[in-house]
Amino acid sequence: MALLDLSLVTAVLVETLKASIGHSTAWPALYGAPQVTAQSPDQLAAGSLGVYLYHITEEPHLKNQPPVGRNDPPVRFTPMGLCLYYQISALGSGQGEQITVQEQRYISCAIKALHDYPVITDATRVPRKSPLTPL
Repeated sequence: MALLDLSLVTAVLVETLKASIGHSTAWPALYGAPQVTAQSPDQLAAGSLGVYLYHITEEPHLKNQPPVGRNDPPVRFTPMGLCLYYQISALGSGQGEQITVQEQRYISCAIKALHDYPVITDATRVPRKSPLTPL
């Protein structure tokens, strides 16, 4: 899917993690709805999971593809594959070991969600939204 606004990718990841974590049996009801945000790790609020885009590179395997069509199109019309690198961080709330447990549950549920939805497309469906649409 062609996309010019990378914030839409981040928004879809946030929504996917919210929906998946909220429906996980590992997420206790006492924690309430999961708080998932696109904030950087140093700006996370207590009791939340952060999904932060920290690095972008051009996909090396797609970098030197032959031009589309018979003529050489201008570079701006040549598709560019990107590798997006995200950092997932959790900051628990509460006291003592409760903080650590909540952080580890957030990370565990996020890993399971990313395993369940390794590729996100326009047709991706998660428990809460169908089809998945960016905010």
